[in-house]
Amino acid sequence: MPDSENKGDFNLVQSNNAVDRGGCAPAVFPAEVFSQCPRVEQLTVTKSSRVQVGPKFISVTQHITNNEVVKEVPFWKYVIQQVKSSSRAERVACGASALVLLGAAAVVVYFTVFHSKEEAVEPDAAPHPWNITREMWLGMDVVNDPVKFRPLRLVIINHSVSPECHSFVRCAVEMRNLQDYFLNHKGWDLPYNFVIGNDGRVYEGRGWAIAGAHHYGLNSCSLGVGFIGDYRPDFGNTAVTALQAARFHALMQDGIRRGFLDPDFVVVGARDFNDGESPGENLLRVMLTWPHYDKDSYNFAIGQAGNVYEGRGWAAHGAHTRSFNNCSLGIGFLGKYFMFFSLSSSTY
Repeated sequence: MPDSENKGDFNLVQSNNAVDRGGCAPAVFPAEVFSQCPRVEQLTVTKSSRVQVGPKFISVTQHITNNEVVKEVPFWKYVIQQVKSSSRAERVACGASALVLLGAAAVVVYFTVFHSKEEAVEPDAAPHPWNITREMWLGMDVVNDPVKFRPLRLVIINHSVSPECHSFVRCAVEMRNLQDYFLNHKGWDLPYNFVIGNDGRVYEGRGWAIAGAHHYGLNSCSLGVGFIGDYRPDFGNTAVTALQAARFHALMQDGIRRGFLDPDFVVVGARDFNDGESPGENLLRVMLTWPHYDKDSYNFAIGQAGNVYEGRGWAAHGAHTRSFNNCSLGIGFLGKYFMFFSLSSSTY
């Protein structure tokens, strides 16, 4: 029968074979239920933890039938359930591990994606927006002779015929390379007073007060300005940028303001005094548009690319041939047009 503390239900399955009733106690089973003590073959017990049959306690074997239906749950719900069922220490450990993994993933993404993009874009921070002193590009100190005239009236333009540079770092390196070349191969310092980089910045060479070494015979009475690059169409084909031209004019105005340059200065190319090609056709085409360029010898000039550049124009006299300037039109062809003849002794 069920114990008195845990009231439960029970069912008996009895055998047809009678047994000795001598050991049966009438109080165990009510007389109205059984007329004799049966032999119990199967006892089903529910909601009871202890059972006593007759004068003895018997062992009850419990058979549990699991009727649960396993249902699929979303992953996020499963994670939430696991977190709720875990202890505080386990949650702290899992959170710390997740943070470490996320940090490692962020570092990998930064160095593989963002950092590579940053390296592709070269930094262009300079100590000054456009006027870079000799100390800024780490030039070596060299003793040079001072200029003999002040203010100067002649500005001679050259090109360096060297690799282009489009950032402060690259141009500073190129300036040091140029200085090393002239010191080691020519025996003198960087020949230009100033250099215009392809980044549009002005780099100090010998400066305003020191005589240049850009053109023999005119160094002490002229300012030498070099443009980095090769401006010959058939060679380097470096193009002049608007920023380079603007920074050149800014340099000229700075020289006028400081008293180193005459306001009526004249700009010429190096090949105006010799048979060389400097400063190159590309640079010379731009120089022809500058107000201080000395193009007034001719009424018109024709470049090697076939472009016509106005000098003094149609209505003004030229300065190309003495005694004929007021009755002729002067046209100059830009470039070298020399013909060499070999004369033998039989010619004389």
